[in-house]
Amino acid sequence: MSLNATRYKVKKVVYEKYKVPEYWIVIPELLTVEIFIIENDRYHSFTELEGVVNSTVIDGLHGQR
Repeated sequence: MSLNATRYKVKKVVYEKYKVPEYWIVIPELLTVEIFIIENDRYHSFTELEGVVNSTVIDGLHGQR
């Protein structure tokens, strides 16, 4: 497992424990954004490959590819 993959896994566990409502992982090399949103104390993720991505937590926060 790469160092980044390990960091992402650890962050997910910690963020989930403290119920961080949403976090994004931006992977510039792959031109992707992976978004994790907590529902029922567990994260659900989706990956956006194209278009505009809007935060469900912070009004006006968005990213665009």
